[in-house]
Amino acid sequence: MSMSTADSFLNASAVIVGHDIVRTIKKDKEITNSCQLKIARCTTLVVGLLSMLLAFRCKDLLKLMYWSLSFQVPIVSAPFILAIFGFQGTSRTALIGMSTGILFILTWNKWIKCTTGIDGSFLAMLANGLAMMAAHYLLKQPEDTGWVKPDNTFRQIQQENFRKRSERKEAIKNAWENRKITLSNLIPSHITIVSVGVYTTISNLMAYFLGCITNHGYWLIFQLFLSASLIGYPFFMIFLKK
Repeated sequence: MSMSTADSFLNASAVIVGHDIVRTIKKDKEITNSCQLKIARCTTLVVGLLSMLLAFRCKDLLKLMYWSLSFQVPIVSAPFILAIFGFQGTSRTALIGMSTGILFILTWNKWIKCTTGIDGSFLAMLANGLAMMAAHYLLKQPEDTGWVKPDNTFRQIQQENFRKRSERKEAIKNAWENRKITLSNLIPSHITIVSVGVYTTISNLMAYFLGCITNHGYWLIFQLFLSASLIGYPFFMIFLKK
């Protein structure tokens, strides 16, 4: 689980450095895909080694999680949430908000958390968002910044989603009105029932012989009886029809 999360974050950091940061710094120069790949590899190596040093220095996983939340929530969450809701600001606005979040969480951890024991990440995120709003409305900004209105593509996506929801509601309404037909379609096939019976038989016998089942009495008998019933269900139905 830890490695799955680690390689995801390493991949994200490599893409951010190789694609976003370097491309922003070198606006006029064209960066080839091979160069971006080399930068991503170096970033993965450097960030991975630094993460290993941090992990060896602090062996408490819960403390590391608190550190990550203390860095991520006050700095990243507020700009990310505002961007989702359609706010487009400048780099200066984002840096002001992030700096406010960092100063707030450092101040909170130094003077308030030691006495109250309350984590101030959420309050630092609010301070970050309020600082961004204040910087946007108090300082002079370009005309293309602020709350972006939905464009034609977004309106088309909204209309498509509304059409799909209407079709889904209509399908559910028709299925409810024709309940008998809907329920008859849910009956599993004979092959599915026999396959489940074979699976439960093999799994219970393996659990018995490997010693996973400590109670060798009624539970195993019940499971095998249920498996035999599932395997014999198609033959029983054919016998009833005849």
